[in-house]
Amino acid sequence: MSAQRSPVLSFAQAIFGEHSPHRRTLRNWINNGKIRPMPIEVGC
Repeated sequence: MSAQRSPVLSFAQAIFGEHSPHRRTLRNWINNGKIRPMPIEVGC
């Protein structure tokens, strides 16, 4: 089974609900390695 791809904001909404962090916070978490497996940026 392969991992499902979804936008980071959609992922955060699914995990945290209405209390999801700001997109900049999510980006910092990704850059600091706090989200595993490491998300990859796709597209523009």
